Amino acid sequence: DWPIEYEELERYYDIVEVGMNYRLAHLETDQTKTLRQEVLRIVEELRGMIHRLRPPALDNFGLVTAVRSELRDRSVRSHGSRRIDLHVEGDSELGIPEEVGLCLYRVMQEALNNVERHSEAGQVDVTLAMDTEEIRLSVRDDGKGFPVPLQLGLLLEADHFGLVGLRERVELLHGTLEIDSAPGSGTTLRARIPVQSNSSGAA
Repeated sequence: DWPIEYEELERYYDIVEVGMNYRLAHLETDQTKTLRQEVLRIVEELRGMIHRLRPPALDNFGLVTAVRSELRDRSVRSHGSRRIDLHVEGDSELGIPEEVGLCLYRVMQEALNNVERHSEAGQVDVTLAMDTEEIRLSVRDDGKGFPVPLQLGLLLEADHFGLVGLRERVELLHGTLEIDSAPGSGTTLRARIPVQSNSSGAA
């Protein structure tokens, strides 16, 4: 299971916000107003982080819609400096296990985070290939690339912490995570997760 119970965190933040408003309502000084605004800002940032980790669209509409929404948001944030295209192969309405959809969504997020931090890419292509046997994700960019170590664990030394952790998550679902890159040649990340061996519950 994923270690974070997102619904519980959401309820906790709501309780914190309501409790803070109640306690500070009787202390209307400039200092408490500033404190209240700062706490509200932090609560909203944390709530936004939760939604990015597990967006409502993933539970409500499935992996393809959630990925499309994330790519649209990132394109807007790039202010036109980077184009991100989504390609879907197979049955976009295919029901897949919840843990598979969430894992692939997180892989996509981390791959795009690395594009934004390191690649200087102008074009990113995200491909989802979906069938009843397995789900395949690839994220390819035309950025500056980097030398991939023979052991992915060495990516820790190159500030790619998230990819190492996600590789472990993918392998727990009997999948594989591969990275192809070289200086000047862009980067392609590929993840494959079987459906049948993770089909105790479908999203």
